[in-house]
Amino acid sequence: MPDDRREQLLPETLAQETETAVQGAPRAQSDELSDSFSDGPVKKSTEHEHEEEPPYSIRNELHFFLARGLPLCVAAFLEWGGPPLVAMFFAGSTPDSEALQSALGYGRVYFNCTVLIALIGMAAYGWAVVPGCIGAGRRERIPHYFRRAVILSTLIMLPLFALQFAAEPLMRSLSVPPSIAYDVGVYCRSMICGAWLLLFECHLEIVLVCCGYSRCASFNSLLTGVGVDIGASYLLIYRLNMGVTGAALAWTVVRAARIVVWLCMAVYFGMIPLIFMPKGKEHIFSASEMRCFFSLAMPQIANNMAGWLIFELQALLARI
Repeated sequence: MPDDRREQLLPETLAQETETAVQGAPRAQSDELSDSFSDGPVKKSTEHEHEEEPPYSIRNELHFFLARGLPLCVAAFLEWGGPPLVAMFFAGSTPDSEALQSALGYGRVYFNCTVLIALIGMAAYGWAVVPGCIGAGRRERIPHYFRRAVILSTLIMLPLFALQFAAEPLMRSLSVPPSIAYDVGVYCRSMICGAWLLLFECHLEIVLVCCGYSRCASFNSLLTGVGVDIGASYLLIYRLNMGVTGAALAWTVVRAARIVVWLCMAVYFGMIPLIFMPKGKEHIFSASEMRCFFSLAMPQIANNMAGWLIFELQALLARI
């Protein structure tokens, strides 16, 4: 190429390279922020995904276990361990603490046996199919599975939600004092809305955690468990003295707050299309997927009943 032609093209080439570098800078900063919440570098495509996986070794497996396990362990404690204990402390500091703690004890046992055991068990479907989509490089199917899991779980939970209206007469039949039985009925009925929010939130968490953002679960639990849960329990149970209604309302507020945090994270990481925008059409109630759903959910529910239900029933009978 002649020298004059090379000199003419050189400024254009430099300008193009500069423009590309400037456009790539914000994306690089966004990737660094994403890496701080994810368990590793964010993959931009799945074309060479298998080539980027680290080789099998004790060190790599231990790093993977700690990177995923510890954040989820902290998230579980901040969501299910610490805040309920603080709520019981606030309940014990109210003027009518003995009756309130008895009603909460009966109500939580009944609610766990009739709602929570089945709801947590049906999440096994999402925990199985979403990682399968990611491993097979078929992330475009995740919205279909998310929609199917939420709809099927809601339909199955409707009769169990109806059982919450039978909590008061059942407690009366077990010789529970009428005033406490009435509070148990109020508590269980007030928990229905929060239970469905928990169902929806569980499936949001499944998608984000399986996509590598397990540290987001710890952040969400820290924000909503320590902040919203304890604050709402203090305000509604202790300060306003709303009793079992305050306890149920505080639990519902926390579930709504967790959904808001998950949605904010999904927007920030660009996960909204991966969760809510399916590509193509797929039958929700196809026979094969229905069999898959029940084959995964029912054994987990039975496993929960074999351990969790027995413990809850023992706690209930010990109170009677």
